[in-house]
Amino acid sequence: MWPILGCVPHMLRNRPAYWWIHRLMKELNTDIACFRLVRNSHVIAVTSPEIAREFLKKHDAVFALRPDTMATCIVSKGYLTTALCPGGEQWKKMRRILASQVLSLSTMRWLLDMRNQESDNLVRYLYNQCSKNLKGEKLLY
Repeated sequence: MWPILGCVPHMLRNRPAYWWIHRLMKELNTDIACFRLVRNSHVIAVTSPEIAREFLKKHDAVFALRPDTMATCIVSKGYLTTALCPGGEQWKKMRRILASQVLSLSTMRWLLDMRNQESDNLVRYLYNQCSKNLKGEKLLY
């Protein structure tokens, strides 16, 4: 039974789980530990910032991956957006284009007047809707 359940019974008795993990790591006097949860699930706990930084730099591509699900494919209309696009070459290209063209300082300055004009239009529209409401008319949603 223990090989199947792993450390789960101890974690359930000692909630929250991260307190149990930190306490056990202090008792073992270690900065990194691997805990087996259930059958094939492992948790690697790290308390040292240097080890965590090195590990995250080395395995950055693994952590950047997003799960490929039907819902994300539908919401992003076939992964046309960068927010839900699975990591990989396509995501890197999209990120590069966003950083260099869409979110650049020159583009922001170029769009500043248009954004200010649109915000003025929105405030003017809301003001007109509220003033109509004060005259006894209903607001249109």
